[in-house]
Amino acid sequence: MKDAAAEEYMNGPGKKKGAPPFDRDNCHPRLSDDYLAKLVQIQLSSAACQNKGFILEGFPRSQDDAKAVFTYKKEIKKEVDPAAEEGDEAEPEYEEILDEKIVPQYAIAIEADDASLVARAKELPPAQTEGTHHNDAGMVRRLKEYRARNVEDSGATVKDFFTQAIGYPNVLIIDSMTPEGEQLLKMKEIIE
Repeated sequence: MKDAAAEEYMNGPGKKKGAPPFDRDNCHPRLSDDYLAKLVQIQLSSAACQNKGFILEGFPRSQDDAKAVFTYKKEIKKEVDPAAEEGDEAEPEYEEILDEKIVPQYAIAIEADDASLVARAKELPPAQTEGTHHNDAGMVRRLKEYRARNVEDSGATVKDFFTQAIGYPNVLIIDSMTPEGEQLLKMKEIIE
């Protein structure tokens, strides 16, 4: 991906004379959402995930991400209208089908308010946060993006997707500020 970014920088339409050379060390290309969802889908279909389960941390980031991974589209068959003119074909319609092979039996969402998450990130040792987004500005930016994608009580959050897909009793919400021992006991209850 860095090669593609370098090629675009060097030969792209926005290339200006006298521009600084391409800096490979500071180039951090990202996968598209579609590509990332497909990669996650492939991994979740693996024997290891099917037999042992899986943990997704930080993904899916939105209900659209969850749908991209855990559903597939099936074309709705329509009867051909004999009155329609030749070459006047209707756009195909699709329905989203839950992919039962990879959708989890249980989902555990660990939540916290923004202030607690920012405070927790500040407590991390500098060696652990260097080169990450776990600084004040990075945490605030990422939390703002996440909250914009997951508006509480909108019916369009990742938690809502799993509640609809696998049922409310199979989705456990845990406050991350709860002591770790209590969190583990709650998780054990839903899994056992």
